[in-house]
Parts: sequence; C-alpha cells; structure tokens
Amino acid sequence: MGMNFFYGLTRAAFFLFIAFFVSSCSKSDKPPVWDYDVVGRSYSADQNVSIDIYLDATKSMEGFASPETNFAKLLKDIDVLSRNSFGNSIVNLYKFGDKIEGIGRENFLDAYKIRTKFYREKGLSHETRIDNVIDSVDVSKLTVVITDLFQKGQDLNDVISKIKLKCFDQGLDFGLISIKSQFNGMVYDVYDSPYHLSQSNKGEIKYRPVYALVFGKNYNIKKLFRLLENKSYAEEHHFLLISPLVTESFVVELKPDMKNDFQKAAVDNTRPLSDMLYRLKNKKNKDIIVVPVNIKYKQYKYIPRFSSNLELVVYKQTRKKKSNSFNTFLSTEVKLDKLNISNDSLIQSKLVFSVPSEKGWHSYKMYLNVPEVEGFVLPEWVDSLSSENPGQYDEEYKTMNLKNFIGGILQANTSARKPGVAKIYFTY
Repeated sequence: MGMNFFYGLTRAAFFLFIAFFVSSCSKSDKPPVWDYDVVGRSYSADQNVSIDIYLDATKSMEGFASPETNFAKLLKDIDVLSRNSFGNSIVNLYKFGDKIEGIGRENFLDAYKIRTKFYREKGLSHETRIDNVIDSVDVSKLTVVITDLFQKGQDLNDVISKIKLKCFDQGLDFGLISIKSQFNGMVYDVYDSPYHLSQSNKGEIKYRPVYALVFGKNYNIKKLFRLLENKSYAEEHHFLLISPLVTESFVVELKPDMKNDFQKAAVDNTRPLSDMLYRLKNKKNKDIIVVPVNIKYKQYKYIPRFSSNLELVVYKQTRKKKSNSFNTFLSTEVKLDKLNISNDSLIQSKLVFSVPSEKGWHSYKMYLNVPEVEGFVLPEWVDSLSSENPGQYDEEYKTMNLKNFIGGILQANTSARKPGVAKIYFTY
C-alpha cells in the first residue's frame, strides 16, 4: 500500500514536471504579439445629440439676407434637421460678433429676411470673433457655426490655436461646409476699404461663399454632412472633415522572395489581420533585406487626400530565448524607401530591414502616419475660393485667408493626433 502510494506520487510529480517544462518551453518559443487591430477604434452613433448653433451677426453677413438665397435655404435646413434628425435633441441658438448672445428660434429665422435688423445690433455687429465661439464649444454637443469666415492674419492664428486646444486636444473632429450663395451688400473686415458686392457685378452672375463650421464627434459630423450633401444648393465635394481617422480599411501585402526571406505567419485566423502577418526566415543570412510592399486602402469620405511623404513609425518587441519577458521600444531597423501613391487607393513602397544581430524573437509593428507638415493635400475648391486680399475689383467674391485657415487646421490636427494610414506587422 505504501509503495504503491509512493510510486503513484512519484509518477504524478514526474508528469507534472514534464507538463511544466513543455509549457515553459512553448511559452519561450512563441514570438511577442501585438493587438493586431485594423483601424484603431470603432463606435456607434449617439441616439440623442444636443446641438448649439451660432450665427454670425456681423455686417458682412447682411448681404446674404433674402428668402430666396442659398444662405436662407441652408439656415432653414439646419434648423429643421437639428430638431428632427438627431433624436430628442436640445437645440440652443446664438448670434455672435463682438460678443455672443442667446436668441430664440423666431429671431434666428429672421436672419434671412430682407431689411432685417439682425445684423445691425450695436456692440455686436462690428467684429467676427469666432475665437469666442470656439471657447464655448461643449465636447458633449454638436456645434455648428454659420459665418462668412473673414479673418485677418492675427485672428487666424488665434482661431487655429483654439481649435487645436478646444477641439483636437479634447477628442473632437472639425468639419467645414462651403455653400455659394447669392449676395447683395457690403463686405467689411478687409485690409482695404469695405466694398459693395452684388450677385450680378460686371454683368456676370457670381456667388459669395458662406460656411458652416462644425465641431463634434466624428459620426455626428458625418451624419450632418449626409443630410445636407444632396440639397440643391450644396456644392459637390465641398464638405471637409478633419480627423485622425483617415482610412476606413486597408490590406497590406509584402512581396518578398518567399523561398528565402519571408513567409506568411501561421496565426489564429480569428485575428483581424491574420492574412497580413509575416515571419522573416532569412535563410541566406543577409544583413539587409529589401521587401516591396503594397497597401490597398479605402479612405474615409470627406477626408482630404494625404500626401505621398508618409512617415514610418516602428515599434519593436524583443524576447530572448528561454525567457517569458519582453521589451517594447521605438526602432530604426525598418525604413521606407521610394513611396508612391496611385489612384488614391494603392500605396507602393519598399521596406528596408536591417537584420538584428541579437538572438531571440524580434517583432515589429509599424505605423504609416501622415506627417505633421504638408501631410494632406488641400482640396482644389479651397484654393479657388481663397484670397490673401480680396477687394472690390480683384477677387471680390473670394474669402480672405481661407487657404491658410484650412492649412493651419490640418497641420494642427496632424501635430496633435498623428493620423495613421495603415499598420504593418512582421516577426523575425
């Protein structure tokens, strides 16, 4: 009885040791793993959204006031859509200029009527202080600002800085809608003297732009865009969204010498990127391996095109053999070479991999990011509507500093949030 018990106990201990040994070895033989997420974050739309609407009440806006103008149509649509298309929304209305003043719905809709007094309030109608409106942005709401957007140089820098602070740093996105509207009135807030402008100046019909600036969560801005983009007065493609979310989907395909350098990694097929994980074999013991890479991508609607000078940010995990611990750090062992973008859907480049000399597992996660400077290409319509100094006889229908304004916001976005285009993974 005692011998049988001792034998059984010894046999159990032996198998327990073998199981522990195999488990330890298998753990140390596995490479480090990443999260393998595709785009980054997912979300669903809010059921109920409170909306703040700010209407520019300065004198330059009065020329839009007429029931038949596109400006009037935009105002009426935003009023109706904000009340009927965002659940049980609470809509707050304001007029702004030198200061901000809460108004009722009747006063708001009075803004598009002929000979309205909306734009003549003393102490409010002189200066377009968009910076004060941005200070009032509530991160829990959707904020819409309707304005002609005339901003001088110093005003522009202040507004861009506040958009970064109150919008991007708080996780909100920025949207812009441009509408060309009939106009008959005075244009103020310019470097030279104010001037009169009408729709039929010089015998030709032209339209002056009016804008809706939108601050809020990504999906709420997109919802408003979808509701407005098919309106008769809406300009095709004149909807712009500035966000860290650039690509809706992407597929990475490495094109190495499959016999000698890389092979597809054998991973769990339930992982989101299981068909895009690669393992380096390096059977020829090269010091440097050049791997062609193709990335097919679909960009989100309303996002401006990113430029071809994308940056590669490489994170590396290392694990020594017979060790269960690993280190994660930035690496310069993988670099980009000769990047090209074609048809706004395909990125072609080469990964230049410097093979590490240390033994053990080396795992890489690479972000293909939009650079901070000149990371996005300005839409052509932004350039066509922008002027550094509009006057009565030259570029009179254009918006002062629009190009610098949008360019500055794009750079503030890339600086604050490092928008990513794709992720690449491989293990050595």
